[in-house]
Amino acid sequence: MINIDRIAMIRRGESLRSFGRRFTGFISSTAITAGAGVVSLPLLIAGLGADSWSAVAVAQSIGAVGAIVVGLGWAVTGPTEIAQLRESGRRAYLRESLRVRGIAAVLVGASCVSIQLIRDGGSIDLALISLASALAGLGGQWYYYGSADARGLLVADTLPRAAALLLGAASALFTHEPLSFAAFQILGALIPVAFLVIKVRRSKRDGYTVDVEFQKTQWKQQVAGTVTALSGSIYLTLPVALMAISAPSAVASFALADRLARVARLVVSPMTQTLQGWVSGAGASETRRREKIAFVISAVWGTLVALCFTIGAAMFAGIVSGGQIRLTWVLAALIGATLVATSVSQTTGTIGLILRGRGVWLAVSAVVGGLVACPLLLILPRYLGAEGGAMAVLVAETAVLLVQCIALIRPENRGARA
Repeated sequence: MINIDRIAMIRRGESLRSFGRRFTGFISSTAITAGAGVVSLPLLIAGLGADSWSAVAVAQSIGAVGAIVVGLGWAVTGPTEIAQLRESGRRAYLRESLRVRGIAAVLVGASCVSIQLIRDGGSIDLALISLASALAGLGGQWYYYGSADARGLLVADTLPRAAALLLGAASALFTHEPLSFAAFQILGALIPVAFLVIKVRRSKRDGYTVDVEFQKTQWKQQVAGTVTALSGSIYLTLPVALMAISAPSAVASFALADRLARVARLVVSPMTQTLQGWVSGAGASETRRREKIAFVISAVWGTLVALCFTIGAAMFAGIVSGGQIRLTWVLAALIGATLVATSVSQTTGTIGLILRGRGVWLAVSAVVGGLVACPLLLILPRYLGAEGGAMAVLVAETAVLLVQCIALIRPENRGARA
């Protein structure tokens, strides 16, 4: 006689093992990216000096917002969509994404260069750094996560970017100028795109196209994803640039804390993006169970990363900056708390809301976060310095999470669907 409960337990065990294999495969890319980021920091600070490095950080912050515009929300919704397609459909989906993002990259890249030239009185070095950061939006990390292709992510994306970052930082150490660093960063942004183009060429040969109805749904999701990413940039990407306005003297310490926080988010993101593909790839009866597991895993993982960051950030900052820049424990703790909120909100948003067809609420939550963050980032740092900036980001991320939770517990009805 067939034991139904035993079969269910076996299937659940297999699904968890499948998730474990995906995450283990992606964590190698995370380790390399994080390692390259950490190693490059002391090289850049030593080569350029704390003040020049702060200017580079601001240029990267402006370019990072451009990258979000270029990405057009695919980093938010892409993994979930890709996980639900067959291989030929995935390549066609990627082809459409590259076509549209390529056009956006030309327009946005020119805008970032112009803004930086005006802001810094014609500094071509910083303008190119801003351009390199904007071109990062052409990348396809979301594609590799959604298709569970850890090897592709490592070979075609992680290694070229990491190598370019390290070579650029090393060149800055010897030249004491940011121009060579900018050149390597542009190269590091374009090589992964070349690999994606090669993959896309195969989709033209297999003759597969995405049907019209799917394209309509896709673009509807991209609107929500783009609004989400752009609004989120105010409290996740733009704080360094806003700090340069509200508290210039605190930019160096806040920028270094932000760079270390980005490394920590690199450790958080593979977990949440792997969870996206794992939950989305399940059948209808299994999705809700995996979704609950995903919420717990993301909260626990975010807490572990936050604890490590809080304990080590202050000490590590002194090491990588050669003692030029110091971080307080309060600053580290505030950013650690933000990491927990970010980890959970990525799961409630990109898994919970997207799978329920409530992408509009994902966008609403990010808009709320941006509206909360912008005035706080212009006010609090004036009185509290870098800690004020970190406090503003924490309040904004908490607001995002609250809105998403409210959206999740609302009764399902047609009006709530995106």
